[in-house]
Amino acid sequence: MVSRSPWNWRVVVGSLAYPLLLLGGVTVTGLALESGVSPFLGITFVLTAAAFMVWGLEFLLPYRLDWRPRWRRFGLDLIHTLLSSGGTSKLVEITLIAWVVSASGELDGSAIWPGHLPLALQFVIAILVAEFGAYWVHRFCHGTSLGWRIHLVHHTAPSLHFLASGRTHPLNTVLVFGAQALFLSLAGAGGTVLAMVSVFTSINGFLQHANADLRPGALNLVVSTSDFHRWHHSAQLEESNTNFGNNLIVWDRVFGTVFLPSGQRDVEQVGLSDMDVPESYGAHLLAPFRDFEPSARGEHG
Repeated sequence: MVSRSPWNWRVVVGSLAYPLLLLGGVTVTGLALESGVSPFLGITFVLTAAAFMVWGLEFLLPYRLDWRPRWRRFGLDLIHTLLSSGGTSKLVEITLIAWVVSASGELDGSAIWPGHLPLALQFVIAILVAEFGAYWVHRFCHGTSLGWRIHLVHHTAPSLHFLASGRTHPLNTVLVFGAQALFLSLAGAGGTVLAMVSVFTSINGFLQHANADLRPGALNLVVSTSDFHRWHHSAQLEESNTNFGNNLIVWDRVFGTVFLPSGQRDVEQVGLSDMDVPESYGAHLLAPFRDFEPSARGEHG
C-alpha cells in the first residue's frame, strides 16, 4: 500500500474523485435522457468517460504498486468487461431501458412506481430496491456451493484494478441484473431511473475495484466503496464473506455483514488461495462446471 501522506493535492484528488464521478455520472445520465438523448448514446458516453478517468486515477494515485496488472491480465479483464459483464450485458440492459422508455405511456396508470416524485428521489428509492435484491443474490453466491460456482470467477483476480470489476461469469451477470432491474422494470420505474441505476452500478464498480488511493470519507456511511470492497476480495474466507452490497453498504449494516477494520490495517492478499483457476477466458467460462479442490467456499461459509 502506498503510504498516505498529509493533506496535499493527492488527498484532495483522492477525496473528491469518488463523489464527483459517482454523482456526476448519474446526473449527466439523468439530464441527457430527460433531454431526449438515446439510452445507448447517453450510457455509453458516460461509462466510457468514467472508465478512462478511473484508469487515469490509477496512474496518478496508485494504491499499491504491486497491484498494477500486466498487459495479459489487463487484456483478460478487458475481454470480461466487453463480453461477460460490460458490452453484451449492457446492450441487453440498454435495450430494456429503451423499451421502458418507449412503453412508458402504456405503463402509466398501471404501474406502482412513484413516478410523480422528483427524479433524484426516484433514483434513491430505485437504488435501495435494486441493492436489496443484489445483496441477497450476492449472499447466495457466497453461501451455497451452486452460487459460489457461478460467482468464483470474480474472486480469481490476484490484484485489484478498475477492470477487475468486469471479471465475472455471464451467469453471475444475469443473476445480478435480474435482481437489480427486473422488479424495477415490472414496477414501472422509468427508463431514465433505470439508466441512472445502471450508470451508478458501473461507475461504482470501477471505483471500488480501482488500484487508486481513493478516500471516500462520508460516502462510507451508505456506499459500498473501495474501502469495503477490498476486504470482500480478501483471500481470507472470514474476511471475504462480508460486505455483500454491490453499490450500497446499507443492507450490510442492517443484516450485520459489514466489515471494515479500524486503524491502518490493510488487506494482506486478494484472490483465491484455496483453488487454482487458470487465467484464461475459456477456463473462466467453464469454471462453474468444474470441480476444484478443496471444495467450493459455499460449503464452508
